[in-house]
Amino acid sequence: MVVLGDLRAANVYLEGDAKLLVLGSVTVDAFAGNMTDKLVMIHGDLRAKVTVLSGEFGPDLVGGTLHGAVVAPACLDLAQDVDPASVLVPEVLRTDGEDDWRSFDAPRVHGGRLLSRIDEGLPVVLG
Repeated sequence: MVVLGDLRAANVYLEGDAKLLVLGSVTVDAFAGNMTDKLVMIHGDLRAKVTVLSGEFGPDLVGGTLHGAVVAPACLDLAQDVDPASVLVPEVLRTDGEDDWRSFDAPRVHGGRLLSRIDEGLPVVLG
């Protein structure tokens, strides 16, 4: 998808062969990505209440500033000291030992439930 200006949405979830080019800024409640053969470029700011990254997925470019909490594996160097329970609804949190078919490696996030709630239009971010 190519957006010539700003992109505003409830949530953005990218997976698989997703490609996203935004010439402006992105404003969402949750921006999530998992293992994409992707091209994701945001030339402006990424404004999200929470950004959830997994499977070594990270945007190729954020030309502006990354605003909001980031939940990501340590290997991405974007990880912040954010407890996912402080920003995400309990329904998308993984319990100890729980298996996740999406193999989400974002700390404590169940990728399958995250995607299901986004697909259903249900909130994934607290407040």
